[in-house]
Amino acid sequence: MSQRLRRELKITKDRSGWRLAGFIGGGALAFALLAGLVLVFLAFRVPSPPEVRLDPESARQLDHDFEQAALNAQSGKSSEVRANETQVNSKTRELLGHYQVGQDNGSVKDLRMKFVADHIEAYILLNYRGRELAVQLSGRIHTSGGYVEFEPQSAKLGELPVPQSRLQTAATDLMNAPGSALRYRLPSNIESVEMENGQVVFKMR
Repeated sequence: MSQRLRRELKITKDRSGWRLAGFIGGGALAFALLAGLVLVFLAFRVPSPPEVRLDPESARQLDHDFEQAALNAQSGKSSEVRANETQVNSKTRELLGHYQVGQDNGSVKDLRMKFVADHIEAYILLNYRGRELAVQLSGRIHTSGGYVEFEPQSAKLGELPVPQSRLQTAATDLMNAPGSALRYRLPSNIESVEMENGQVVFKMR
């Protein structure tokens, strides 16, 4: 085989190698872009909210229960308020209506909660830069040092599940941040808040 022929074969082989590398690299890039688009689609896809029962009368009954419990506590009696799912969602909807007045970007558009045994499943619909963004959280509440804290155990951004490791890191950062939505200082007349048999139990003092 002549030296010229060997050089031409080598050049042809090198070109084939580069073409294969380019094909693999292009395929990997296309896959990465497709995966990124899928993740964005899942993150901004708004799932249907859970069905919850709303009753304005139950919200007024909850207000009355707190007033009566506060009077009992002032008299030195042990007192507590038990709020069911309908009462909490009805009161939340009432408070959310007042909060939304004058709010635009970054506001909470909807908040619904399902009570399952000893934990809460929350659906939060946000207005994020002109787009709707849904967050779904599941976790437990407990009281620590005068604060009621929400400890998330699972979460989704839209339809995209949040990895457990990132969820724990984010929850820790949020818990320690000033004014955190996961950490709320209890009023002075409430000793603790906990979930029990599908109800939120407020212990008064």
